[in-house]
Amino acid sequence: EEAAKEAQAQGVPIITLTGREGVTQTGEFVFRHFLTQNVQVKSVTDYATGVLDLKRFAMLYPDEPYGRDMARLFELELKRRGGVLVAAESYAPKTTDFGKQIKKIIASSAKHADPKETRPEGATPRSGIEGFFIPDSAETVGLILPQLKFYDVNETVLLGTNLWNSDTLVSLAGQYLQHAVIPEGFFAESTEPQVVRFVERFREAYEGKPGYVEAVAYDTALIVFHMMNREPTSHEDFRQTLLDMGNVRGVTGVTSFSENGEAEKTIYLLKGGPEGFVEIPR
Repeated sequence: EEAAKEAQAQGVPIITLTGREGVTQTGEFVFRHFLTQNVQVKSVTDYATGVLDLKRFAMLYPDEPYGRDMARLFELELKRRGGVLVAAESYAPKTTDFGKQIKKIIASSAKHADPKETRPEGATPRSGIEGFFIPDSAETVGLILPQLKFYDVNETVLLGTNLWNSDTLVSLAGQYLQHAVIPEGFFAESTEPQVVRFVERFREAYEGKPGYVEAVAYDTALIVFHMMNREPTSHEDFRQTLLDMGNVRGVTGVTSFSENGEAEKTIYLLKGGPEGFVEIPR
């Protein structure tokens, strides 16, 4: 925050690598290139409603700042895309038994069955819950998924966040992940050529696998070098060059900047299975 304030005061463009909300509101010279809650929710909701054509959703979220923020963003995105939130329940942190909340969600969703809705011949009628959003840690989700199965919440697309992308969740509840879809800022196992090259070069240099921070720093540096090649003549010219750069493909996805300095990104989407998560081709 202090760096952003100083950059704005000096009129020097800065690209921040932070998820902290409101940092770009410091001023027009402050940009952000990072995986935010907003980008995650937009990506997974767009896929669920646009590609999978899901209409009716439920949400189970922790009653703490992260959970409440993600719940609010998910509801806003559903409204924007024409989806319906048929049920939403929260739970206290450190909860281990989610039966009460799940039964309430099932009861509420049953009221939204629409027998009059017409569907293509042979298609399953829409009823109850089609998508289930759970924004919480791998440890907690690992407790929730078996309980959903116990209460016969089956064939529902499970929507999560990048916190799900964990060996912990796979070991706890891998058998329940076959209908899971989550967003991710960087996927080192991607088959995209630029990612394969980046991972290979990183391993050669550092003898390890890159994570999201390494990947987004790499992409941010590439953006800066690319913009400098356009030979901006002033700080203001460089700022405008960032705004006008269009879509730039990197190892963390496709990036552009909006007028408010926020990165608009097409990020990775992963689908789950007993052995873990794999990339959904873009």
